[in-house]
Amino acid sequence: MTSPSPLPLPADLEFPTGAEQSGLLRVTVLVGGLRLDMGLPGDIEIGGYISDLLDIASGELSARGHGDTRFDVTADRWSLAPLGGAVIDPEHSLTSADVYDGDVLIVRGTSTVSVPMLFDDVEHDASPPPILLWLSAHRTPLAAFAVAFVAAVIWACLLPQLSLGIGAAAATLGVGLTFIAAGCVASRRTDVLLPSIALPLIAIPLLFIGSLCIVPNGFAVPALPMAFAVIALAAQLALQVCRTGQVFHSFVIALAILGGLISVVVNVWHPQARVLGAAVATVAVVVLYLAPRVTILLARLPLPRVPTAGEPLDDIDTHGGITVDGVGAVGLQAIPTEEHLLERVRLANDYLTGILISAGLTAASGCYLALDTSDGFSWQGPAFAVAVATALCLRGRSHHGLVQSATLIASGLGIAVLLIIETAAQGWELQTGFAALALAGLSALCGIVAPRLEFSPVMRRWVELLEYLAIAMVFPLCFWIVGLYSYVRALRL
Repeated sequence: MTSPSPLPLPADLEFPTGAEQSGLLRVTVLVGGLRLDMGLPGDIEIGGYISDLLDIASGELSARGHGDTRFDVTADRWSLAPLGGAVIDPEHSLTSADVYDGDVLIVRGTSTVSVPMLFDDVEHDASPPPILLWLSAHRTPLAAFAVAFVAAVIWACLLPQLSLGIGAAAATLGVGLTFIAAGCVASRRTDVLLPSIALPLIAIPLLFIGSLCIVPNGFAVPALPMAFAVIALAAQLALQVCRTGQVFHSFVIALAILGGLISVVVNVWHPQARVLGAAVATVAVVVLYLAPRVTILLARLPLPRVPTAGEPLDDIDTHGGITVDGVGAVGLQAIPTEEHLLERVRLANDYLTGILISAGLTAASGCYLALDTSDGFSWQGPAFAVAVATALCLRGRSHHGLVQSATLIASGLGIAVLLIIETAAQGWELQTGFAALALAGLSALCGIVAPRLEFSPVMRRWVELLEYLAIAMVFPLCFWIVGLYSYVRALRL
């Protein structure tokens, strides 16, 4: 027997002219490993032509070099059966058996017991998820990393309180630099990614606290700019050498830039907590909305030109390109491959995740400072926190990445919780209790009920307008808290 060739589509089969008018059904008949595409009468009993069909099959097998193969054509011995179905009674026709054009039939013995076809209906793989396999294979280095990281964080918290002097700070700084160097070397000498990511992660808290304590009589705010600069430089060095851990390194660099600017402002102008918090949260919101464009530039993603209204589409391909003697030098332009573009997209997504995490934490910290009540309660602080939290939560819905959306939504909910706690401290326990219940209900509606519903484009547009309104309220409230309006009113022009 020969292996069956791929089954053609019914439209590709060649049948006698006028087969539709003569009552012939265009079917595919399987006889062992032989496949026959033919037209069979639909209103004649199968037993009337099954012997002729077997003779044709015997001739085909003999022509293909399978010897003198002859089938026993005893009456009522053979019949046809649909693929996966029971054998049709030889005294019935194909039409009465609900056989239609394009069906596949099998020649089977009338005494053969019909066995249903088996289908693999297993929806999920029984094997454990890949993340569990990876954790199981790397449990020893992960345990060592967890112990080392916890020890580094504990030492970073204890060093300022122990007052061990500049020597301990210098040793801490040296250990952090050693971890950075070891991570860079490990990324070049081995193919394992864990050391190149884990070692810089352990080094960052050591470098921060070491450079914070090494300045004589400069601990805390005066030494913060240098500490942020050191960890930003270390993260940039590790990122350029290791080419791994883009999310963590971009988070550290963005947080160091924001923290360094804030510490410089505090050292120079010494603003109030409410003023500083409002300015910091506003800057963080601006960073959140500029982050996608910044990550596109960092990953060097090529952006196609968008035609303006009325501009011919052909001009996009012909204008602005490199030309040699009037001929478009396409060969001189570096056209990235699909793999290269996908790698750039991955890098941009990782950079965006790190920047959003740092901006979300900065916004939450700024709102906490803006809610300061040491100089008395003011309604502008809670209103500003509500506007920032609304902008963060609504902005989170526009990101497709789970980590990015969760970061922004968690930051917004964290700001709401801080607002409730600060308000409860003013003696408004009953009001804050109702606010907490309202926040829980709103979270359940937006997180559980809303994803199961379908919203019209009009409703989605209303949500976008609500986001724009929240952003528009951030800046006036920030200027109010900072005191810009009163300053302008006091000017004598």
